[in-house]
Amino acid sequence: MIHNSHSRKDLLELSDIFNVRIEDKYDLSKKELGTAFWTSLAKMRTIEPDEQYYFIESKDELIDYLKSPHQTKSLTIQDKQEIIKFSRYIIYYCDHGYRLDPHFESIQELKQVAEYISNYGDIATCRRALKLLSFDKKIKPLIQPKISKRVQKELEEKKKLKRDTMNILRIKSGPVTVSFD
Repeated sequence: MIHNSHSRKDLLELSDIFNVRIEDKYDLSKKELGTAFWTSLAKMRTIEPDEQYYFIESKDELIDYLKSPHQTKSLTIQDKQEIIKFSRYIIYYCDHGYRLDPHFESIQELKQVAEYISNYGDIATCRRALKLLSFDKKIKPLIQPKISKRVQKELEEKKKLKRDTMNILRIKSGPVTVSFD
């Protein structure tokens, strides 16, 4: 069956993206919607691949996705706050001359914390902390954040939009008149 961490809104979105037909889906509760989604999906032979949000190409991949916990919602609020706190400690470390005190006892402890937060690369503060940490010559090998495909796509779109809208130097040739009053 479908894992409980997928919300009703997620199931409605998935049914729209993959064209899973469910009658009166907006009137169903989460449990009823999950059951109807599962039975309707079981009747389908194939699904249309999604290249924009979920990057799921087959029915089996969708089933595996639904059986596993939701990637971004597996964190509780306390866990997310703890991860952001550790990220801020690393940012403090980087902004204050790469000195360990007051938050870390050793480089090994710093590396352990960085490895821990690297699993949560979808959180912007974690990505920023690991980017700043990459400039520290004491941390080898570099620790890269693990980012989901959906967030990676959003970051690429944001980067492309920023690059396209950025002011570009334009040089125009022709006569120039300078007057002094």
